[in-house]
Amino acid sequence: MKHIAVTHVDSRSKIPGFKSPMRHGPTFPEVKGLSVVWWDQSRWPIEHPDDYPLFYGTCDDDADLELPGVMRVFTEEAYNEMYQQELRDRLPSVASPLQIRLALIKLGMLDTVQSFITNLQEPAKTIIYTEWEYATEINKNSNSIQSLASQLGLTSDDIDNIFTIASNIQPGSLDPFNPFPEPDAPIEE
Repeated sequence: MKHIAVTHVDSRSKIPGFKSPMRHGPTFPEVKGLSVVWWDQSRWPIEHPDDYPLFYGTCDDDADLELPGVMRVFTEEAYNEMYQQELRDRLPSVASPLQIRLALIKLGMLDTVQSFITNLQEPAKTIIYTEWEYATEINKNSNSIQSLASQLGLTSDDIDNIFTIASNIQPGSLDPFNPFPEPDAPIEE
């Protein structure tokens, strides 16, 4: 089994879509044993006309990899690393300050973060506080968040978790007396 990336080709001419319009509709190249497993969804929508989507998967060892539309061949290790990176890239990267605060409440971290900000030295304190209070959205890749996370000893997985929780909180939807109820226990018969 080989690990490959392919892109769409015209269903009749078999010319890749980045070389010629696909007037007859897109299809995958006719690679023996092709099984598409994932795609570079984190880059979609693709806006540049010279760019094209990539679909990653496997094919038979004896497949013809010189076919138009076969873009790359990978080692299994490189393929798996790219897949893990794609999953990380699909995680939410922005949330509102309210969503972040509610996520931190859920995780029991709000007091720690607010206390840390209060005790920062100037000008960091004013910069972080201003972003915390007045930003319309917070980006996990911003310098402020990355610096704050580092100072608090948070890992990239911790930040991903905070933003994932935050993105699933709809402002105004929480019951203030039971904001994060535990799922119902299964009924025992």
